[in-house]
Amino acid sequence: MQDTATPPNLIAPDTQRSFLQTQGGITRREFHDLGGSLLADLTTHAKFTGNQPDVTAFTTSLETPVDARESYGVQFLGHVTAPVTGDYRIYMTSLSLL
Repeated sequence: MQDTATPPNLIAPDTQRSFLQTQGGITRREFHDLGGSLLADLTTHAKFTGNQPDVTAFTTSLETPVDARESYGVQFLGHVTAPVTGDYRIYMTSLSLL
């Protein structure tokens, strides 16, 4: 394993890590029972800041089922590459205030 960041992060000798490599996938992380409806209720919650989602799934879609649950947040991680050059619009909807 080699860190190519500038400056490089410290990696102790003999460190072992598992990596999941996907082709075109998105990581979807759910954080349950947040106790609020604002974006800050997600981003400041101990589960989010501690990197402890309740559910982690890999998908090719940036969608969440309608009325999936109450008082939760979702984080999508990944890269989206447009198939052709052009203008794209990405929409986000929520039942709660952002």
